[in-house]
Amino acid sequence: GCLPIAVFSGSSNITFGTSSCSSGNSYDPLFQQQYPISTWGKNFGFIPFADFPNGSPYRVLASEDNTSVFFNGSLVATLMAGQIYPAAFTTTPDVLTQPTSITSDKPICVAQYSPRQNCGGANFGDPDMVILNPIEQNIRDITIFSSSQQAITRQWINVLIKTIAAPSFKINGAAPFGTWQTVPSLPGYSYLRHLLNGPGSYRLA
Repeated sequence: GCLPIAVFSGSSNITFGTSSCSSGNSYDPLFQQQYPISTWGKNFGFIPFADFPNGSPYRVLASEDNTSVFFNGSLVATLMAGQIYPAAFTTTPDVLTQPTSITSDKPICVAQYSPRQNCGGANFGDPDMVILNPIEQNIRDITIFSSSQQAITRQWINVLIKTIAAPSFKINGAAPFGTWQTVPSLPGYSYLRHLLNGPGSYRLA
């Protein structure tokens, strides 16, 4: 008899960075809608964001006790319900610099973050959080919107699909100009990091 609700998490003013990039202003509101546990999965492809040479921070949340979490097939954590890996961001957040297979024996939620623009290297962007879709929840057709507000000058997308489907993938009806790359730890899957032409709506199918 309950009615549907949406749940959001985040902060009104947050940053992700290290002690080496504590100067400058790079704080943003950060809110994301949370997926219900019924849509969580056991298989994820983690593709680090473009324009972040130092890698992308991440967190894994367990829904059940004794959840085994594997990165590229190697056990990295055993979590109880509600526990997160890594447990907390330190002055040097845990990051992944290469495409990574994140799997588990029980449903998990995986979040990917972008650090602050002041955070070394050639970072372009501000603090952000993306709740990743598990491979079990991949879809064939989606329309996204990318904005130019707040001095956004570069609009990237990460696409992970079956390798066999890559040749037929289109953005607004046209083949992307980027190069597909296979994910060694995810046999049969390839990814594309694509720089969009600018702000606007884009159909990915």
